[in-house]
Amino acid sequence: MVEIPAGGASPMRTTSETETAPLRKAELNGVSDAEVATTAAAPAGAAAPAEGKYQKVKLSPSTLAMRRGNDTFEDISRDLPEISMFCLTKENPLRRVIIRCIKHRYFTRAVLFVILLNCASLAASSQRPAFNLTPEGRFLLKVEYFFIAFFTLEMVLKIMGMGFILRKGTYMRDPWNVMDFVVVVLGLVSILPQADNYTAIRAVRVLRPLRTITRVKGMRNLVITLLESLPMLLDVLVLCFFAFFIYGIIGIQLMQGILRYRCAPLSMTQQELYSATERGDYETFCSGTRIDEGVLESTGVVNPTTTGLGLQCSGEDFCRLTNSNPNYRITNFDHFPAALLTIFQCISLEGWTDVMYAAQDALTGWIWIYFVSLIWFGSFFAVNLTLAVLYLRFKQSQEVSAEEAVIQQAEARAKGELDAQAAEDAANLVPVVSGPSWWRGLRRSCFRLQAHSKFEVLTMIIIIINTAIMMVERHPQPEAEQAIMDNINYLLTAYFGLEMLIKLAGLGVRKYVADTMNVFDGLVVIVSIVEISVTNSGGSGGSGLSVLRTFRLLRIFKLARSWKELNKIINTIFKSLASIAYLSLILLLIIFIFGLLGMQLFGYQYYYCDAYPRSFRLCPEDNTDTPMFELCPSHFRCYISCKQEEEGTWLLVPDRFDGGTSQFFDQALCEAKEFAWDGKHSLDLEHSPHYPPETVPDPVPVRTHYVALVGDSDLARHHFDDIYMSFITIFQILTGENWNSVMYDGMRSVGNYAVVYFVLLVVVGNYIILNLFLAILLDNFGGGNDDAETSARDPAAMEAALSASGRQVMPVGGLTPTMSANGMESAPADGGSTDVGEAGDDPTNIIKTGKSNRSLRTRNTTAMVGSTIVKNVEMTDRSLFLFGPENKLRVFLYHIVSHKYFEYIVILFIVLSSVCLALDSDDLSEKIASPEGTPGREAAVRLKDALRYLDWVFVIMFTVEAVLKIIVMGFVLHAGSYLRNPWNVLDFFIVIIGLVLLGTEGSNLTNLESLRALRTFRALRPIRMASRAEGMKVVVNALFQSIPPLGNVLLVCLLFFLIFSILFVNLLKGSFYYCQVVCPEQDVGADYCEGDSWLARHAGMRLDPVYVMGGTGVTTKDMNKEWCLANTDITISGSGFHYVGGNSGTAIPIDSGGNRHLVTSMYHWSEMSDEERTTFNITLLAQSLPPSTDGLPKLYHQWVNKAANFDNVWNSLITLFEMATLEMWLDIMYDAVDSTGVDQQPIRDSKLWICLVVVIFLVVCSFFVLNLFVGVTIDKFNDMKAKQEGRSLFLTNDQQNWLTIQKLLAATKPIRKFRPPQVGFRRSVFNIVTTDSFDAFIMAMIMCNVLFMSMEHYEMSPPWVAATTNANFFFTALFSVEAVMKLIAMGVIGYFRDAWNTFDFTVVTISLVGIFLEQVMSTNVSVVSLLRVFRVARIFRLIPKAKGLRTLFQTLLFSLPALFNVGSVLILFFFIFSIMGMNLFGSIRLGDNLNRHANFQNFPRSMLLLMRMATGESWNGIMHDCSVSDNCIRVLKPVQIYGWENVSPADSYVDSEDAWYKCVDCYGDGTSEYGPFVPDSGTKLPQALWSEYFEDECGHPMWLTGLYFCGFVLICSFILLNLVIAVILDNFQSSTANEAMPVSRFHMSRFVEVWADLDPDANYFIPVSKLSNLISELEPPLGVKGVVHTKSEVQNIIMTVDIPNRSGQVHFLETLHALSGRVAGTQLPEEEEEHIHMRMHERLPDSNYPKYSAAHYHAALYVQAAVRGFLARHQMKNRRYSMKSGDKDGYQAL
Repeated sequence: MVEIPAGGASPMRTTSETETAPLRKAELNGVSDAEVATTAAAPAGAAAPAEGKYQKVKLSPSTLAMRRGNDTFEDISRDLPEISMFCLTKENPLRRVIIRCIKHRYFTRAVLFVILLNCASLAASSQRPAFNLTPEGRFLLKVEYFFIAFFTLEMVLKIMGMGFILRKGTYMRDPWNVMDFVVVVLGLVSILPQADNYTAIRAVRVLRPLRTITRVKGMRNLVITLLESLPMLLDVLVLCFFAFFIYGIIGIQLMQGILRYRCAPLSMTQQELYSATERGDYETFCSGTRIDEGVLESTGVVNPTTTGLGLQCSGEDFCRLTNSNPNYRITNFDHFPAALLTIFQCISLEGWTDVMYAAQDALTGWIWIYFVSLIWFGSFFAVNLTLAVLYLRFKQSQEVSAEEAVIQQAEARAKGELDAQAAEDAANLVPVVSGPSWWRGLRRSCFRLQAHSKFEVLTMIIIIINTAIMMVERHPQPEAEQAIMDNINYLLTAYFGLEMLIKLAGLGVRKYVADTMNVFDGLVVIVSIVEISVTNSGGSGGSGLSVLRTFRLLRIFKLARSWKELNKIINTIFKSLASIAYLSLILLLIIFIFGLLGMQLFGYQYYYCDAYPRSFRLCPEDNTDTPMFELCPSHFRCYISCKQEEEGTWLLVPDRFDGGTSQFFDQALCEAKEFAWDGKHSLDLEHSPHYPPETVPDPVPVRTHYVALVGDSDLARHHFDDIYMSFITIFQILTGENWNSVMYDGMRSVGNYAVVYFVLLVVVGNYIILNLFLAILLDNFGGGNDDAETSARDPAAMEAALSASGRQVMPVGGLTPTMSANGMESAPADGGSTDVGEAGDDPTNIIKTGKSNRSLRTRNTTAMVGSTIVKNVEMTDRSLFLFGPENKLRVFLYHIVSHKYFEYIVILFIVLSSVCLALDSDDLSEKIASPEGTPGREAAVRLKDALRYLDWVFVIMFTVEAVLKIIVMGFVLHAGSYLRNPWNVLDFFIVIIGLVLLGTEGSNLTNLESLRALRTFRALRPIRMASRAEGMKVVVNALFQSIPPLGNVLLVCLLFFLIFSILFVNLLKGSFYYCQVVCPEQDVGADYCEGDSWLARHAGMRLDPVYVMGGTGVTTKDMNKEWCLANTDITISGSGFHYVGGNSGTAIPIDSGGNRHLVTSMYHWSEMSDEERTTFNITLLAQSLPPSTDGLPKLYHQWVNKAANFDNVWNSLITLFEMATLEMWLDIMYDAVDSTGVDQQPIRDSKLWICLVVVIFLVVCSFFVLNLFVGVTIDKFNDMKAKQEGRSLFLTNDQQNWLTIQKLLAATKPIRKFRPPQVGFRRSVFNIVTTDSFDAFIMAMIMCNVLFMSMEHYEMSPPWVAATTNANFFFTALFSVEAVMKLIAMGVIGYFRDAWNTFDFTVVTISLVGIFLEQVMSTNVSVVSLLRVFRVARIFRLIPKAKGLRTLFQTLLFSLPALFNVGSVLILFFFIFSIMGMNLFGSIRLGDNLNRHANFQNFPRSMLLLMRMATGESWNGIMHDCSVSDNCIRVLKPVQIYGWENVSPADSYVDSEDAWYKCVDCYGDGTSEYGPFVPDSGTKLPQALWSEYFEDECGHPMWLTGLYFCGFVLICSFILLNLVIAVILDNFQSSTANEAMPVSRFHMSRFVEVWADLDPDANYFIPVSKLSNLISELEPPLGVKGVVHTKSEVQNIIMTVDIPNRSGQVHFLETLHALSGRVAGTQLPEEEEEHIHMRMHERLPDSNYPKYSAAHYHAALYVQAAVRGFLARHQMKNRRYSMKSGDKDGYQAL
């Protein structure tokens, strides 16, 4: 019998779930008995069972039948209506058959099976041109009719069996059925004649398998978590929309139209400029000097208009209006929708720096404030709020299912004990075997051997050796070394094979396979043996099977069994696998759904002809006998139009139009083609030479067109042509890498509506599903101390723990015998005195006893208040063997260094030193190196000198500080000495480095120049300031406390990365080399290497073998390293050349020198006739390629390697880490996809299966392993925060709530309240402005104002400009009237006492000033118009009225202090790395990523670059640019390099070897002291001459660069930024928990409001007589308002609380504390109680508590009233008696 805790249904379950819970639990656990535990069957009136107890109930026979599967018709039709379709009753035979059919489990299985088939058919479908004409397309079209018919039949059967919609339980009452109905109807519509194609809607049908989720517990919990999170996620969305609304309006006001301006020459018309900008020719944004385009077009006169604060165009270029926004006119702030999309892209942290850099050039450099603040709020806060919501809901869902988990955990625990016992028996008992004695002896020996500990140790050593051997593998590798490694691999394989045989013999097959690790080892051994056999037999087994040996490294994880912390992390990983497995299924389902939808929307749309200006996609074939899909490629080629007279001739495309080019060395063959230029043959109808797009006839006739092929279209790497690439593309979007590029292509291909698809995918996939992935991991980390917390909730365990720690156990809800109601000790047994007010001798004490600890009275308040800690350093040992403890000098110096002002002075010098380091930049050195007379040079020289002198001062000051502290503290030998403090070690190191640098100043010791970079370590000193700020202390301590556990996480990461590293080395070593086009300017001249020549445009392009390896008998595999290095005759190392040409022969001729002649492509060679081949114009090639002596043009090429490669384990580790950070991983993946082999030229998409390997790596190492950093950081942050706040682990839920409530009320303060006017005009105005209707009207006007502001856009029409201007006048006047009315009603002091009123008045004033200036000065004051938009912030007044938004907003407000602390520490590390970067990389040559915007040349740009790197934006690209080693020596003067035909001009770049050994002009005429230049002598250029002609701008070695950048990413991105998540999670949980506490922040705010009515001046006191009024106006639980109550009930509340009566008044804090304690008060441990009471006593008037309380006062009033009543009654009685007896008339009168 299984028992389940009673106590009613969970609050988050529905009634039906509660009723069926016992049955589901019994079924879940396989209960054969008909008994389950529940409280549902408890008899009426019976006492409810105690919490945690159980009782039994019998299941009904019908329930048992359902559970056993013997369902009757009554059971399965119980929830169905009695009549269906107005005619079919339950007794109808047809309906009975239908109901049994649709309720049968095989019917559901059949439907699900057909759904899977439908999904497969949808996945196999394609949008390829003419796909429906292919055999596959015809088959899928026929199958579609079957699916439509089947689902229609299912729908009809369900409608007949269940009814349609009118009654409960009918078909349309189920949301799943509604979805099915819509899908089936749309499917029927799609097959109707003349109907549009509704194929995309069919993809929705894949949602139907979601119904199976509810049957799988793990997936059900996750789906419930997501559904329950939707309301709060909606609140997050609304909060984000508010903020983005403000940012959008600000962006429109600041940046509308500015991204349309580019630097361009005056020679181009505006239309030409627009076309050139569209194809990407002019990409430099600018702000000045602008010209009037209208005047230029009409008169040709240049009329400069404005010069902005951004980039100023240089040379002959002007800042011209192109009317083209970047990214295909998508990225801009010209109108509100575009601004919102741009903001959304920025908060996704993808491409945000590109937008910021463009805005800096086009507007001002200060626009970084806008973007950085957007990133901090949007990406670091709002997105993490989503994580907080999901994390909290997931924890709540785990708690809701705790009852079921109890049963499963019990079974799992029992099973685990049995398994452990069985394993122990198997390990210790020799198996009983039969057979010959030698066999039995052999098995026993093998068993003892495999069970021996030394055998296991030997195996681990062999595994480590195997790992080391695998790590040695690299490219290139000597053959002898490779042979040795192969032999070692044979030996290792033999050992592992012998190990497998020993275990098989000793354990037997059954026990061997019982251990999954043994099964894994066996598979690896078998695969290794097969691989060796195939390789030795001459096969290619090593290409694929050898990589499986790397998985043997997984056996290293066996070490975790003896490593506690590592074992904890491994257990966390495996604990998360179950939930993550279910979540992975949901994620795969979402990817599949979006993949199918993407195929329908964007299939075969992502290919373009952008590389060939004025070209178009075309299939110029029209053959009715052959289908078009057989004549044309799937992705149409690119053509240009040509003339009829040019047919059959080769054209030079650049001569046709400006910017023209061709894939065939700028040539194109004009051909005549007959086809119909329609949408089927061309996707670009606007290029039709005969019909404009609006006049295309239907049908389009077949005509002869003259076109020339210029190249293949460019198929984007991300596309949706098939389900596989759709999966990869959607995974790319989920990672966030270049997802905006996918969206741009989608929007320009199918229209702007495509943005809905991509934004929805990012929100659902990235911000919800992947955040839930992280929430599961965080929950498992947070549950690491579940055992301790569970024991803490157990009274017995808590009592034992507290007793062990010396604490007294306080029972919840009551008092110990020695405690009174007010929390103080009771009178001693001997009758000692007690305070009045306690349960003692006071005869007036009638205070009732309730919950404990409601009073702020303490035993010893004097010790609490005003205590200070005096710093005392004991000097017990001798210092430096000279100064004793009583030495006067030492004592004197002690008083100096221990004085607070000494520390302040040191901090001041630290700050000044840091400022000087920030000023010492590469820009300063550049100004100093500029020629005499350059503006700013003299100031730079003076600043440099000042910095040098200040550096001496700082070194001396820090040296003096160190000497003083060493004399006082001692050096190192005794405890407490100087170097025993780590901070002092850092200081001493900095001092030594400073002294060394000071000593080498001005000397010729150039090898010590690099030591100047160590000066930057002095910037670490400000970390000491963090120890003096409580908030920052938590952050810094959490950072340092996280280092040990992060070391374990780092080890786990390293193991995973090592496994994948060796795997990728085996797969891809030596395969990233490629042959690229190169232009040797020093050999062929600048004419071919500059401008618009083919070589200039294509230099660095990877050669495609398809286009250069034409001819019979030649294949693409012939292009390799040997081919690329052939015929070297230029100075560039690793280069060669080939001739370009051909003849009418059938093969490419080879001359006597072995030089192959090339043709343009296989396509031309195979499809052109002999006559056409002979027309290939070699003469035209002379304009594109440099000719040789025999007249044939040469194509120069170079064999190079990618910077990110897998040639060895070290490079592989660096590359994998870059990929795991999700930056530029696509480039690396597609390089791997294109690889063909070692030293082979890559070919596009030759290994598409590599994509799956990369996806698996990213899921394991990025989504999972690297997120362990998040878990550990947050876990340690919570631990440190709990210790810093003094929280005890052993607190019950009630104690935690009471502690939190006291912290909240400790921060609560009374507010001043305006006293309304009594009478007159002001009173009338006051009554108006304080009504809800007036407030609602103002809110509506604010919304209208914001709406008008959001409708402003670029190039508004004059009427709309007038409308917006008048609207601005109207709203400004309206809000001015509002301000005036409130000023009249409230007065000046009362009005400005409200912060919102102050804000409103400021906005109104600025708006009025702006309008005045615009009208008077006729000038657009942009700053004033910008400040107007802040009126939209008044929308946030709505937040307190919505509970969900209030919680989120409180999370933001409460997080600000902690976020400020984290941000300050983050900025501190930014500063440190910025100074290091300026010293290390400030003078490095700029590259692709390290450019004029992102560099280390000065401090501001360094900080902004680090901010960019912290967000992950191309940080690895910057790293590789900082390690540049080729062509990085800048030429200062024109020089002649030996072997070069041309002189290297100034500001050009040469290699280091050329500069040091081949500079001819550096020696002058040869008469100098250095002698003449001697070629090939190996003589190095003297340093003095080298510095005169060259400047080193080369990067640093990769190990140093990688250490800097990887260290920054780890510290700032993976640790410090994760602390932001920790802060948000902590505050969100606190805010959410606060809403559910007995006394919430809302209740406290109501207390403040009611108190303000009684104390409008916020004096903290009200008369004690008003206490009853206060309680009467407070809602429950603090008061009684809103419920039926009597005066005596208010009196009862006063009697049950202890509020000190201070001279007839009660204090604000004491009253709130007492009323809150009446509801939630409970006894706290002494440490926590003193800690929180210390904070409260600081706000009390004094530490002397009065003798009496408010209860005494009201008790006295009660007694007084009783006595008066008694006296009155007695007097009345006497009077009546006297009248009755003595005066009958008087009595009658009475």
